[in-house]
Amino acid sequence: MTVKKFLCIVAICSVSAGSAVFADAYESAVTASAGEYAPKELIPLGVASGIRLFSGGASVVGINPVDTDEGQKTPAREAGIKVGDVVTSLDGESIGSIDDVISFMDGFRGGELEVGFLRGDEAKRETITPRRASDGAWKLGLTIRDSEAGIGTLTYLDPRTGEFGGLGHGIQDPGTGRLFDMKSGDASGVIITGIVKGSKDEPGEIMGMLLEGENQTGSVLLNTDRGVYGEMTPDSPLFGLSALKIASNDEITEGKAWILSDVLSNGVEKFEIEIEKVYNAKKNSNKNMLIRVTDERLLSATGGIIQGMSGSPIIQNGKLAGAVTHVLVHDPTRGYAISIENMFAGSPLYSDEAYAA
Repeated sequence: MTVKKFLCIVAICSVSAGSAVFADAYESAVTASAGEYAPKELIPLGVASGIRLFSGGASVVGINPVDTDEGQKTPAREAGIKVGDVVTSLDGESIGSIDDVISFMDGFRGGELEVGFLRGDEAKRETITPRRASDGAWKLGLTIRDSEAGIGTLTYLDPRTGEFGGLGHGIQDPGTGRLFDMKSGDASGVIITGIVKGSKDEPGEIMGMLLEGENQTGSVLLNTDRGVYGEMTPDSPLFGLSALKIASNDEITEGKAWILSDVLSNGVEKFEIEIEKVYNAKKNSNKNMLIRVTDERLLSATGGIIQGMSGSPIIQNGKLAGAVTHVLVHDPTRGYAISIENMFAGSPLYSDEAYAA
């Protein structure tokens, strides 16, 4: 599996409590009536994490012709299937992954079949006629994927509910350019194996391996344009870290601040930055600040902001102010950040009434 590093790239002028306690608290907060919950404090993290999202089906990322002995055929297009659809069944058999599609087609012997799929929230069914390719295999004429994985940074943990937020932007489906339509997901530990230093027009990246099994740190429940959100494993040692008060949008100012990151593999460290400009948070969902890395040690090691640092918390005046989201391709020392208030607005726990109170 190719491991991606989550961080949006901008090119200027071109482009410890028991498990039941926290599970019950999270469920209670999510289902509470509007206006009842807004956090006063959150635990800033800065921990690199492996993020995996699963579609719960086979997401269509390409419609392809099938080379047959009679020429090219396009069964998927003829059936009306489009990029962005999610295949959920073939002839009544549930499809939850690419392996399910492969297994079904291995046993296919010709003729028509019914394909069930989701188009947005609408469930649809169509008849498709797979074609026998020149190599003898029956094919649907689809390019599909069932998951997306990469390395990003967890931003905060709510000690009251066990909810975490990370990245500060959504995870896109590279085949469609839209937010990945997830049905489930998880966050896991990461072993950082190296750093590719960023330079002008060449964004750097964190090199690492995702850990699985007992190294899972939480479940990812939501993928939005303001970040990914989920529930932390209840026995995580991260609950033992200190919480900070949240900075409101009005409290964030131009000037000195710090980001938290474990990018240098020495544990989570504090690195100095400058907030060069603060934008109107209501007009920019995840670009609320223009920031510049000024910490000489971080600049020497990474060149500034690199892929995989997306979600690194920003601390200003002793409060959690936001998270790194983008790097500028022409200048990797600079990038954008989302305010923590705006990031939390993407959470299932958010309510306007509570923040206005």
